[in-house]
Amino acid sequence: MLWNGSYCSWRFILTPLRTAQLQINEVILVQDFIFDDSKIKNELAAISNVTEQYLKPLVYGIVKKSPEEEAVSIRERLKKAGSEIVIAEMQSQIDPFLAAKTK
Repeated sequence: MLWNGSYCSWRFILTPLRTAQLQINEVILVQDFIFDDSKIKNELAAISNVTEQYLKPLVYGIVKKSPEEEAVSIRERLKKAGSEIVIAEMQSQIDPFLAAKTK
């Protein structure tokens, strides 16, 4: 029984709601952020190629290896394509944006 009048039962309802609210608040903070991808066009193109060539077959279940092995392989290919560079560039732009917004 979910509801028995105790605080413990409410926790199972309120905790996921609170988590969802925090995620929504994070999205609202960055909703007007515009990412400048001019420095990482090559990496984005390479990541798009990896996604097209390797991720789609995994999603559709048409891979030769096990899904777990294929996922590891895709992560390595994404890393070689520059995913860490893209993440670093995004972080370098979002940090000042958020700092200015939360003043």
